[in-house]
Amino acid sequence: MKNVIAASLLIAASLGAAPVVAANESVALQAETRVLVFWASWCGACKSLLDDLKAAESELATLGARVQTLGLDDKRVPVALPAADARMVGALKAKHDVRALPWVVVVDADGKVIATPSKHHSPTQLTQWLKADLALAL
Repeated sequence: MKNVIAASLLIAASLGAAPVVAANESVALQAETRVLVFWASWCGACKSLLDDLKAAESELATLGARVQTLGLDDKRVPVALPAADARMVGALKAKHDVRALPWVVVVDADGKVIATPSKHHSPTQLTQWLKADLALAL
């Protein structure tokens, strides 16, 4: 349930809507940095990146970041990371100008883009870049 609420907050913020927090949700949930990962089941580099991010998930969490996956195809492929609601993926894809896969965008709690590492780094470098950049931000 927490992942669904967190995804809803992220999507609302990314689309410019004011986030609404349920009474029983912690305020800390709003303060997290989100790593949005656009991917598809046919994309080999995406699968590799998702595996890398899953392995680094706890380390990224200690740096204040949560990974959010956004699948761009119809296939229901299980992913070991939280996924966004499929109805909102298209709007986020357009908003964040996804040009290739995998595509990674880092947003703050308000949905403001902090970085778009996919523009400057290969998929194999993304996880290392995220860990290094988020560690510097602390």
